[in-house]
Formats: sequence, C-alpha cells, structure tokens
Amino acid sequence: PLGADALRNRSTSVKSMTSLATPSNTRVLLTPNRKRTILDWVFVLLNDPEGAALVGEQADVTGFVYHDEGMDAETFLLSRFVVSCCAADAVPVSLPVFWSGSGSLENDQCVEVSGLFEFREIAGTRAAVLIADTVTLVEMPEMPYLYP
Repeated sequence: PLGADALRNRSTSVKSMTSLATPSNTRVLLTPNRKRTILDWVFVLLNDPEGAALVGEQADVTGFVYHDEGMDAETFLLSRFVVSCCAADAVPVSLPVFWSGSGSLENDQCVEVSGLFEFREIAGTRAAVLIADTVTLVEMPEMPYLYP
C-alpha cells in the first residue's frame, strides 16, 4: 500500500479531492465517534472549521505515521489514503497527533491512536490536534485505503 514516501509528494487536503463526493453530513454525524475514520473526522472539521463539534471529542483512529519536517518532535501526522477508483488517484488525509512518544515511531508504522481533540498552534497555524492518550502499534488494515 501507499505510505509515507507517497505522502511526501502529495497534498494532504480533502479540498483537493475533486473526484470525490462529500459524504452526507448525516452519515458522518450518525457514525459513532469511535467508529469514525480519519476521513470522517476531516469532514467534520471541514463542516465546522471553528471546531465546536470536534473539541473534547474522543476518537479512536488507525493510520500510518508520517513525520512532517514542519512539526515539532512530539507531533506526527496520522494518515491514510483515500481512493475513488485506483491507487493513481489516491489522496492522503491526515490528522495531527500530539504524543510525547512520537520520536519513537517510524514513518509507515501503522498505529491506533485514542485521544481527545483540541486546538493548538502547528507551524504557526491554529489546527485541530488529536491529543493521544494511547498509541498502539497495530497491523495494517486488510483494506489500507479509505473510500468516500
């Protein structure tokens, strides 16, 4: 599956996914928080940029680790690729994760992160960050990609 090397060369914005239809707000909001994927949480944030629906919410999400050079040593991106047809059209989606053990993680390791969202400054920008209570190494999901 695509991983950190492919992420370096692609934009990590859902707004760039012109070929994807936005899932209905109803589907995302009816999905229990602990069952939401990274893509679901990103859509929640896009629909509520001020984060009222995000701050203090518990999340359990799975993805691969990507250390972005613009982030501090205790923050990494938890990422997955969204595919509408094939790997050639894959678009990364990511959530910043704050965890004191981030330095022990390597790019491409698959982890499950549990924690609460809050807003913090990342590289000079206010952003929603998942503050990790736990980060657990897990096997890559059988289906590594997300689909809209």
